[in-house]
Amino acid sequence: MSTPDKVTQAALAEDALTARIKAKYREVETLAQSTVMAGIELGGMLTEKKKSLPHGAWGGWLKEHFDGSERHAQRFMKLYSEREELLADPTRVSDLSLRGAFKEIVSPKKKELPAPEKEEEKEPTFEDVVALVNNLRAIRDKELYREKNYETFGDYIEKEWWEGTKVLLEGWEPVVDNPPPELRGASPEKAIELTERLKELSRPPEEGSGLVPAGRQLREIEERELYKLIGYPTFTRFCREHLRLSGKYQTQFSLAVDLADIHPFFNFDLNIFESDEDSSPMSEEEWKYVQENLDALYEKAMPLLEEWIALEPEGSE
Repeated sequence: MSTPDKVTQAALAEDALTARIKAKYREVETLAQSTVMAGIELGGMLTEKKKSLPHGAWGGWLKEHFDGSERHAQRFMKLYSEREELLADPTRVSDLSLRGAFKEIVSPKKKELPAPEKEEEKEPTFEDVVALVNNLRAIRDKELYREKNYETFGDYIEKEWWEGTKVLLEGWEPVVDNPPPELRGASPEKAIELTERLKELSRPPEEGSGLVPAGRQLREIEERELYKLIGYPTFTRFCREHLRLSGKYQTQFSLAVDLADIHPFFNFDLNIFESDEDSSPMSEEEWKYVQENLDALYEKAMPLLEEWIALEPEGSE
């Protein structure tokens, strides 16, 4: 059985391939203008020889059998490993010396950088408006405009900012600290849309339109917190100060909606109790449902009806 030393010695022994490598290296070195193809071929031979040797034996083989340095061998092997790129342009290769080929593979490759992506213009959001308003408030409240030699904040705004900034600040300042939920992350145009909706909902109901439509208008303002658009922190205060609506009427409108949502039978605007089935605004199916489920309907409606009755002053009809 061979020992590891004997295996290594056998692998290092000069063979036919080793002799060919020696001859090829001398051929390459003696040529005044060595061809790139000869260098690539030598690199291929060296690569093949290295693979055939046991691990760790390559350095010893080079010292024993290769006339060049280890660094020189590595350069030929690299030339072989990058042959496809070098041979991609045959016309160029024919004019390229071995020294030039070495320079090509040693020099760092220039990578084509992708063209910078054009940044999309981002639509301004409510948060951008908040940042702007807070900046203007800081300048005003800390009197930072004096650092630019302005006597008043108004003068500073007029000279340093665009037309309409003062109006923008006055309009947005009541909103930015306590906005309706729908404004967060939305565009400033959303605020205009919500403000228009608030105006519609705040209009007095048409005469004879009934409690329920007016109640639904108020319910939308409350649920969407639209009252915050004009600086009111609570719905109750908005009703009292802006709509001149007392707490009693707020509750009555709300109860009217809740009762109507249980069933049209409890919709005060339909005057169900003053009509019979023949003249009722309710459909035949709705009447049938009432007759079959009257107890259950009254069970749902009774707490609301009792609350409604409690709002009526004693002696009222």
